[in-house]
Amino acid sequence: MKTEFTDLSAVSDSAMERVFYAALAILLIGTCYYLARFSPVDYTHLVTEDRFGEWFTAIAYGAVAPLLWFMAWKFARGGQRVMWALIGLTAFLLAGEEISWGQRLFNLRTPDSMVDLNMQAEMNLHNLAAFGTLNSTLHDYVAIALFGWIALCGVANSLSVQLHDKMMRWGIPLYPTKLLPLLLLPALTWTFISIPKQDETGEFLLSFAVIVWAFDIFITRSPLFRTSSTKTRIAAMLALLLTLGAITQLFCWKRGGDLSYRFNGLAADFYPQLGWYDQAETLFRYIEANPQYLSVDTRINHGRMLMQWGKTQAATETLTQAQQIVDGDTTLSPALRALRDGSIAQILGNNEKSRSEFARAIELVHEQSSATTDPAEKVRLLFQEAKIFEASGDIAESTAKTDEAKALAKANHLKINRLK
Repeated sequence: MKTEFTDLSAVSDSAMERVFYAALAILLIGTCYYLARFSPVDYTHLVTEDRFGEWFTAIAYGAVAPLLWFMAWKFARGGQRVMWALIGLTAFLLAGEEISWGQRLFNLRTPDSMVDLNMQAEMNLHNLAAFGTLNSTLHDYVAIALFGWIALCGVANSLSVQLHDKMMRWGIPLYPTKLLPLLLLPALTWTFISIPKQDETGEFLLSFAVIVWAFDIFITRSPLFRTSSTKTRIAAMLALLLTLGAITQLFCWKRGGDLSYRFNGLAADFYPQLGWYDQAETLFRYIEANPQYLSVDTRINHGRMLMQWGKTQAATETLTQAQQIVDGDTTLSPALRALRDGSIAQILGNNEKSRSEFARAIELVHEQSSATTDPAEKVRLLFQEAKIFEASGDIAESTAKTDEAKALAKANHLKINRLK
């Protein structure tokens, strides 16, 4: 005997809805790609902490949790009830992790016990240093799992009634065929679609797929919609998604996030890595027009990007301006001034001067370190030395100095993230 879940699972799987959700998936990924390629400023807002993408992800998972718990209590039984409740719990945990459990929303201080353990000194688990490089490869594993799950759902929904009914009896949720295009988007984004910060975009797309699935469960099982027409169910889905978007926008309103960090990172690193120099230049111009986003290295990074792009004259002019700013900055220590002088010379191809400046920067750091007995200051200077080696291209020595700094900090019970 088929369960209630099985009987209701095909209620709304109509041809019209398959077309609608396929079109929605195309519109969604098309919009993300368009923003990344043709509107990099708006795309930056999408992939910045405390902006639309992150808050939509958190609110979507936050909505999934109570919705699935209610549906499990009201319409499921046995294994189905347990599975929906567990998925709701997972969604709740993901929502909390996404916004570091409201840390920035409520201006909560990270406990001292977590500062050293967390790579971003935040109140969350997914950035724990103990995970090492796992976070950098996690999206690859999730993408593989999604491809496998999509294939399994496709077979169970379309080709194997026996597999379909068995999974239903065990309470294993099957993603409806009509919604599979949406579930495919994050997997494609993490593997085949090259856009800047594809990790953040993929997380946003996955949360969208999950909330649509949860809304569909509600629409197809609620007495209010169970006997409704296909057009009514589509209209209900659109209304729920628009409401979710409006709530997200309210949470983002007047919350700037770390836009300076993201603007500079996308312009200096992520866009140039893809060879999208026009977009990088657009961001650098936007930063120049909005000085609140300028960092001490913005113009140096701008000059480096222009040189990579082959715009030698523009790069030289930008780096000349950067040099004037460095020369006039009285807040820079001699070591940091030498570091930036060396970086500018390196980009301009003056290798002799760059080597000399980097060597002088390291010598100055050593002098400062020898003149102090404060362990915290020694750790800070070791991190500074690691940065100098990194700028000079000596990654092995930079890594060694970073490890030395962490070991000294640990031996003296110091908070690493406050000294970098």
